[in-house]
Amino acid sequence: MSVKSMRAFIRNVSSSEMTEAYFARVVVIVEGQSEREALPIYARACGLEFDAHGISVVYSNGKNTIDTLAQLYGAHGIRTYVVFDNDSAKPGPAKQANRTMCRLLGMPEVDVPAACVAASYAVIEQDWEEQSSIGLDAVKPGLYAELAAEARSVLGLSTDPGRSKPLVARYVADALVQREGKVPKFAEDIVDAIRKLLPDDPGPNGAPDGPPDPNPLGGEGDPFS
Repeated sequence: MSVKSMRAFIRNVSSSEMTEAYFARVVVIVEGQSEREALPIYARACGLEFDAHGISVVYSNGKNTIDTLAQLYGAHGIRTYVVFDNDSAKPGPAKQANRTMCRLLGMPEVDVPAACVAASYAVIEQDWEEQSSIGLDAVKPGLYAELAAEARSVLGLSTDPGRSKPLVARYVADALVQREGKVPKFAEDIVDAIRKLLPDDPGPNGAPDGPPDPNPLGGEGDPFS
């Protein structure tokens, strides 16, 4: 990465959402729009209001942009959390992008990293929809398919599962929290990790922890199912 390449990157892919992050206390970089829509809902249900705590969710518009954003925010001393898909069902280019993410995060470099939640990153099984299906079905078998179908019917969306995914993700998260009073375990773990990045997060003895690494990338994660 160089100053020249960074300037080119900012001119070509930057958005108001990406620049808003410079005023945040913690930036959550997500690969897809579904995560951007659903995570704040789950966080609120877990008692963490993103806006109130200065937590900004940035949609990277694809995995290939995440590493640049993470390094950019880290260079400015902004605490950063990364959420990306392992794309376990996809061939070819996705695997190379996974290896780049592994190098960035200090993980063993593999084609398909295991789904996990770590202190500064989370790896999603396949994609947000698949991980949500796993998480919701642990609450009640068939719950994700039921809520996703309901979302498409109520919102008048195409039945094609590849379309309007962010709207479905938001509807499913809202319905799960409002009706079931539940948050999927993987989402709860991600919210907890983000909470711990806040500079005034209380430590185990009730006292504030010392300031964490401004860009605490790396470390092992705990697998989730």
